[in-house]
Amino acid sequence: MKFFDNNYINDFLESGWHFSDATLDKKTRFQMLNITLALFMITLMYGVISNSFKGYTFLSYLEFSLLTFDLVALELLRRSKKYFDTIAFYINVQFMVLFSSLMLLPAISDLKHSWIYTFPVIVFFFQGRQKGVLWILTLMLVVVLTKVQTFHPSQYSYDQIFFILFVLSMISTLIYFYQFKMDHDNHIILQQKELLKNFNDQLENTIELKTKELKELNISLEDKVSAKVALITQKDAILINQSRQATMGEMLSMIAHQWRQPLSTMTLQIAHLKFKSELTGVTQEQVQDTLDKISDMAVYLADTIDDFQNFFKPNKDKEEISIKKLSEQAINFATPRLKMFDINITHFCIDDEIIKTHTNEVTQVIINLLNNATDQLIEQKIKNKKIKVTTKLDHELLTISIEDNGGGIKEENIEKIFDPYFSTKKKNGTGIGLYMGKMIIENELGGTLTASNSDEGAKFTIALNRNSIHLQEDEHA
Repeated sequence: MKFFDNNYINDFLESGWHFSDATLDKKTRFQMLNITLALFMITLMYGVISNSFKGYTFLSYLEFSLLTFDLVALELLRRSKKYFDTIAFYINVQFMVLFSSLMLLPAISDLKHSWIYTFPVIVFFFQGRQKGVLWILTLMLVVVLTKVQTFHPSQYSYDQIFFILFVLSMISTLIYFYQFKMDHDNHIILQQKELLKNFNDQLENTIELKTKELKELNISLEDKVSAKVALITQKDAILINQSRQATMGEMLSMIAHQWRQPLSTMTLQIAHLKFKSELTGVTQEQVQDTLDKISDMAVYLADTIDDFQNFFKPNKDKEEISIKKLSEQAINFATPRLKMFDINITHFCIDDEIIKTHTNEVTQVIINLLNNATDQLIEQKIKNKKIKVTTKLDHELLTISIEDNGGGIKEENIEKIFDPYFSTKKKNGTGIGLYMGKMIIENELGGTLTASNSDEGAKFTIALNRNSIHLQEDEHA
């Protein structure tokens, strides 16, 4: 049935109005007023029927009139909230009128006058403590006047009237202090709610302020990071340029070493042919033989230029090359300088397989490590100068180690040996060779370049995993 629907009941109790969380007290008062009106109407309907049968015509008309007023009150509550106080006042007046009328009936009944004890509950709830006291005093005065009036004598004795007033005062006092305690507790609750609301508002303002500061800090930090990244990128570009210039200088030196002996040989061949021509004369065969030798020397010089040109040619594609050839290619570039300073180099290739990698980049790093080892051996004036290159492939890892007998790296320098512009060379040290080598191996090839000390000297190890090299046998598997 519709009447027993929860939404319908709530709508009836709240007079069809919506109450927010901030007006919960008003909502409760509306509910209680509607319940009181409903109970009064049920009582009045019973009274109209009962008194009609008993012959109390006046009382029946009175109760019917009050019932009509209650229906009007219900409708007014649904039209505007402003009628609440008026209807609450009407309920109190109605109670006193109805009770006074009941006391004038001939029959005396405990059920009849016990209704008066519910009055304090209603009046204190709807009117508050201060007005409630006035209403209780007014009711007590009405009870007394009902007894003393002479128009329609009351059947209650003075003892009964006194008893009713005594019980009424006791119940009123009890409800008064209960209401006082409730009002005090509600006041504390409201204070705590207000404090909590203020705290929440302050917390929200603080969070909003901190969030704004954090956003501003993030923006500032992003700008600073962007500026630092741009600065680092610019510095790296300068370092790369310096590294290239340094490498080109070393390469030019190597080219000079490579060319020096062939050019000397060509000069001697020409001088010998000219000298012999002036003394005894030369045959056509001797001239042709000398020209063939000079031609071979020229081809050798051209091949040398091609090798160095290919080394400097930018190539981002991976190339297939054997592990042994990769390391030997770098060793061959450095050999003229090594021979010049009487440095013995040995190469141990433990595993020789075909791999795919950026050949020029790896070669450049190996050459730089060989040149550093050469500089260390010369600077330390080692008598029996030795460099050992070892290549090894162990499952996932290719390692290329360059080890010398130049005394090693000081312990305090190992941690910063790869820092830019840090150099242990007494002269002509830029401090960018090892830094660039580490950048190439770790940033471009995804490997590692580490430094350590062996029994005789320094040891640098290049380690490349399968992310930077691919075995040919794996690709065709």
